[in-house]
Amino acid sequence: MTPPQVPDRSGRRLRSAPPKGKAEALPRLFAWLNALVFAGAAGWGTVAGSGPYPLPGLRRISENPLVAWPVALLAAGVAIQLSVSRLRTRERLLFMSGALACGGFVLAMYVSSGAAVGFALLAGALHRHAAAAGSGDPR
Repeated sequence: MTPPQVPDRSGRRLRSAPPKGKAEALPRLFAWLNALVFAGAAGWGTVAGSGPYPLPGLRRISENPLVAWPVALLAAGVAIQLSVSRLRTRERLLFMSGALACGGFVLAMYVSSGAAVGFALLAGALHRHAAAAGSGDPR
């Protein structure tokens, strides 16, 4: 079964229609889960005397609220962008994919690789989603 074809902006070539249903809902759900986990790590580190964070990969990020809160805000911003349909353009998806990839790289280098896994997986999902929505034309 081939996916439905949609003409691109110029009307000359045909491209695949963007995925619908579960394929759209999974990155959105994962983005909210990512935002919730990072907000939990930031909040846990802000409360004094709360002990070590229960998730081992996020213990180092919860120790430093100056890093944890901006990461939590980035994750929440991505989740909000994916939830509002008019903000889900191909260009914005590609931009957020790149921002998440950079954020994941910085987290992996300076905080912990466990904290970067969520950003890396979400960046890949957004890039695939944007590529499915695009015509394949590099312009």
